[in-house]
Amino acid sequence: MTKEKLYIWSGKTPFATDQTMYIFDTFDAIWSRTSYVPVQRYFYSVTFMDGKIYYIGGVFGNVDIREILIYDTLNTNNPWTIRKATTNGYINNHYLHSAVLASTIKA
Repeated sequence: MTKEKLYIWSGKTPFATDQTMYIFDTFDAIWSRTSYVPVQRYFYSVTFMDGKIYYIGGVFGNVDIREILIYDTLNTNNPWTIRKATTNGYINNHYLHSAVLASTIKA
């Protein structure tokens, strides 16, 4: 049986923005959490590729849509990175939106 994990990061309660990354081990049915998260956000979109979770946009202060927050599920020592995307023109900040991962096959 595979050992799958479910990741829940950030969000908003009626009283505060939660900055914690919670991890649910589906095999052992145990919740845990990480100790460090570099930023706070909520109402972001998320997609998964090659063991990495990509968080895009969202709300908390002045979130720059070009800052892509990446959580590497395979790197337990330093899982968080932030990459600054470049754009052809300007893309407005977004929240409460969706993201879809699409593969491109080059011939």
